[in-house]
Amino acid sequence: MYSEEGEGEAYSEAGTVFGVGEKAGYDSSLNDKVLEAAITNLSSNVIENLLDKQWRAYILGYENDFFIVSGGKSQNITPGTLFKVIQEGKKIKNPQTNMYITLPGEKVGELKVIQCIGDTVENEVSLCTLVSGNLKKYIEAKDFSKLFIQE
Repeated sequence: MYSEEGEGEAYSEAGTVFGVGEKAGYDSSLNDKVLEAAITNLSSNVIENLLDKQWRAYILGYENDFFIVSGGKSQNITPGTLFKVIQEGKKIKNPQTNMYITLPGEKVGELKVIQCIGDTVENEVSLCTLVSGNLKKYIEAKDFSKLFIQE
């Protein structure tokens, strides 16, 4: 879960000198200006938060001696790229919030990208070989749900 907020301000000035000048009235453009400022602020906050998070992808399967990893050229993945394989850490429940927290995981291997396939963000995958580590138990179980990859 993630939430963010944005705020904005807009103002209009009017004044008179010795009774000559403009008197303030309702300015409907202020609504648009303040919404635009708030949305811009919100967007900036979301982007900054996303950039603070480390990139990760997932192992989707294992076929013909290749690990199939989510992501491809759209994520700047190229043949020769090395990724750490991380086993997800233990999940513990915070009694104060009733939410689960995942503890840091540990490196269990390293994959090397051999080929990227797919032509859209939705169907791009990378084929990888194991460079180090032992992922035999995950291959035999055909369950990679507790693993993810990082640069």
